[in-house]
Amino acid sequence: MDSTVSADDPAAEITDTYVSAELEFEAAIAAHFSVFGGLTLESVLDATDDRTFDDLGRISAP
Repeated sequence: MDSTVSADDPAAEITDTYVSAELEFEAAIAAHFSVFGGLTLESVLDATDDRTFDDLGRISAP
């Protein structure tokens, strides 16, 4: 969680509750062949107002 609790501009005082998670996997199919990949879940936009787990996006890597 990120918070700006005191600022000259009251509109800049926000609380951003977010999650960031990664999942990676690898499978050996044969002696010389394997498959791997990963997924990432995180906020994809910068917070402009108070938010709780909003603007989440998934990034996958084959």
